Amino acid sequence: MARNSRPLTRRAGTAIEAETIVIVCEGVKTEEIYFNGIRKEYRLATARINFIGLGADPLTVVRRAEELKSDYDHAWAVFDVESAGHHGQRHPSLEAAIARADRAGIRCAISHPCFELWLILHFRLHTAYLTNDKARSIARDLPFDYDDKGFDFDKLWPYRETALKNADQLDRRKRQDYPSMVDRNPWTSVHELVTRLLTITGGADPGEAAQTQQNVGSPSRVGTDQARGRRHSGR
Repeated sequence: MARNSRPLTRRAGTAIEAETIVIVCEGVKTEEIYFNGIRKEYRLATARINFIGLGADPLTVVRRAEELKSDYDHAWAVFDVESAGHHGQRHPSLEAAIARADRAGIRCAISHPCFELWLILHFRLHTAYLTNDKARSIARDLPFDYDDKGFDFDKLWPYRETALKNADQLDRRKRQDYPSMVDRNPWTSVHELVTRLLTITGGADPGEAAQTQQNVGSPSRVGTDQARGRRHSGR
């Protein structure tokens, strides 16, 4: 089935003037469809929302975001906890990437185990342990035509509010039980980035956006959580 085959429902030009964001991602396919879908939905040029898919490890992603940071108002690094094709194994550079992002003021949108969890949350709250393969298997059974070639953004985007609420609920639950981010499976902070994008485009309620940003805290929150987790677990 062709991707994005139906016309998008456009929003009026309500985007915040001149605010720009660069999103550097580990993935080059699923993430591209999603974030470029948002950009096209709100008719924003790549100068406003620039997606860069590297197909690289988290540390490389953070370094690239750091290089581009001075050219944008916001710089985000998007990556997974698990290495692609490695069941239950996290990226060797994960902790170094989080620490570097924390020092550089780069915001991170991280998914454990993978970005597909964020897609699943558009349709349902999932709290049980996931692997890359299991997440993709669940995604294939959901009504947005997910497969190895991509998915239909138009069938997913109408459920963005459900995804934001599910991700926030999952985040709160996992933070209570697991101080260390790497122990939170499943977990994602992609909703923080999407909230930022909706605020930039004018697609988010200002009150809800402010509350989400208050929950998110500073750019160093992930790094701080990681440090607390190491102290908590003795690592």
